[in-house]
Amino acid sequence: MGDAQFNDITNQTTINQSLAFDTDPLRLLLNHSAINAMAESPTVYEPTCHPGTREVVGGRIMGWARDPKATPILWLSGPAGAGMSCIQRTIVQSCTAEGLLVACFFFSSKQSETNNQTRFVTTLAAQLAENIPGIKRYIEKAIKMDRRML
Repeated sequence: MGDAQFNDITNQTTINQSLAFDTDPLRLLLNHSAINAMAESPTVYEPTCHPGTREVVGGRIMGWARDPKATPILWLSGPAGAGMSCIQRTIVQSCTAEGLLVACFFFSSKQSETNNQTRFVTTLAAQLAENIPGIKRYIEKAIKMDRRML
């Protein structure tokens, strides 16, 4: 056969097949989530507000987080460079410390999985399943019924 080279791809095939036919709905959900967009992501860049800054907006957001009658979603938006990431990380740290954090998504232009909405819903759903025990079975059931949603 001359200079032909053959590579043993048996292990790679097994890995690919096991991912393609995985039956654990929550593992499938995590495989389609943006892990780096979560609060405890392994990303290095984690800015927070400097002490004494953005206290008014931080106080308003924490007031919302503590209010059981507030709207269930808070959307923080603004122009690039306005400090939304710093505010969000600071609020997430405070909510985590108080046991209030259920789910979050850190958008970032630095990574392909976090610079668009493609993995937004699956990332939130994975966190909801982890943090709200009563909702986990419904998310699992929905994925089992139709995996195409991922």
